Amino acid sequence: MHRRQTLRRTLVLGILVVTALSASACSDEDPPAPPGIPTATPFAKVPEPTIVPAGTRTLGAAPAAATATPPPTATPAPTQNYTVVAGDAMSLIAQRFGTTAAAIRTANNLANDDVRIGQVLRIPAPAATPATPNPTAGPPRPTPPPVVTDSYLVEPGDTAFGIALSRQITLAELEQANGVPPGGLNNIRAGDTIRVPKPR
Repeated sequence: MHRRQTLRRTLVLGILVVTALSASACSDEDPPAPPGIPTATPFAKVPEPTIVPAGTRTLGAAPAAATATPPPTATPAPTQNYTVVAGDAMSLIAQRFGTTAAAIRTANNLANDDVRIGQVLRIPAPAATPATPNPTAGPPRPTPPPVVTDSYLVEPGDTAFGIALSRQITLAELEQANGVPPGGLNNIRAGDTIRVPKPR
């Protein structure tokens, strides 16, 4: 009898221990979320990283690539066509168009100056020649002041040379003041009026 009671007591105690352990295990789990608050859904699959190729990567405003400017091309000189006629020569054609025989040969890929009647030649435009200063041209000469003259009444015995000598001028200056060529005052007579320049 005593043993049955002890066995029953042990069985009840075991049931209580199992119940307590079960309750403890349930309390360690997360409590259920209250209704109305959404819970985060975990990723079904971890997203794979996106790999960008090195050539297409844009980390910022890339500097604009410097574009090489092609060098300006020289524009060919304008040409005109000329048909060779009888009596023409390369030098005469070049002189007629204001160019050189060498320029005509170059424009037509010719090895020499031989031309034939009916041949069509490309004539290059004459090259502009720079203006060369005239080596003989000096500084501009100042304009001489106008000659101041006096009127002189020729007396008996006067000569043009004597009048020029008395006024301290040359005979050429006396003739120039009166607008006559050299020797134009050789026939002056008494009573004539001539212009006598004042000495400078």
